[in-house]
Amino acid sequence: EKTTSGGGGIEDETAPLISLYGPQNSASVDTGITIEFNEDIDFSTINGDNFKLCTTTSGTDCQSLVPSTISQVSNRRFVLTPSSSLVDDQQYFVQVGLGATSIKDTANNDYVENLSWSFI
Repeated sequence: EKTTSGGGGIEDETAPLISLYGPQNSASVDTGITIEFNEDIDFSTINGDNFKLCTTTSGTDCQSLVPSTISQVSNRRFVLTPSSSLVDDQQYFVQVGLGATSIKDTANNDYVENLSWSFI
């Protein structure tokens, strides 16, 4: 079910998009791996199935998952923090949206993109 915004009764049917993500390279990840959306997201829909960190991939399948926790910084910004320090000179892969469950905005629209990137 879609929800309306404001008092005008206009339905929000626009899928959310990621507007910022990082780290992009060998930058320190001590502060975590960040994604930020262009609109408010329902935090209860973000989980280890659709926002994950791993050391190997097979096609679009993230393998060798790195144990992590996900926290909400704001209604649009979320941080994945590894449970232990990452290994120097190890390549890591981040995947967002490639899970069996969908990330949804507060109007119940699915994030339909699949974002993947890697860093060392």
